[in-house]
Amino acid sequence: MRYGKVNVRDGEDNLCDRLKRLRHLHGFKQEYVAGKIGKARSTYGNYEDGNEEPGASAILALSELYGITPNDLLYDDRETIILDIQNLQEDDVEFLINTFSYMRKKNG
Repeated sequence: MRYGKVNVRDGEDNLCDRLKRLRHLHGFKQEYVAGKIGKARSTYGNYEDGNEEPGASAILALSELYGITPNDLLYDDRETIILDIQNLQEDDVEFLINTFSYMRKKNG
């Protein structure tokens, strides 16, 4: 997969929020992610709900699944969103980058 990082400012962010956001951005269901990391869907759901913290093996598997480093998953700087741009044309990617750049300048 081809990924791009787009810098935007976010509100409050924590691991469970990042897990939900990454899953939605990739169009995955909880069952799919849970299977990819070797966990039950209910366990993964607890990660997203903030009721349980993923262990080291789950963090590594999630990082690999989303194509980011474990550090990016655990300690998001609230300025980066990871987008799957695999199926986009180059001019569409350029449009997204320009749009996010404009929004950052406009919102200071």
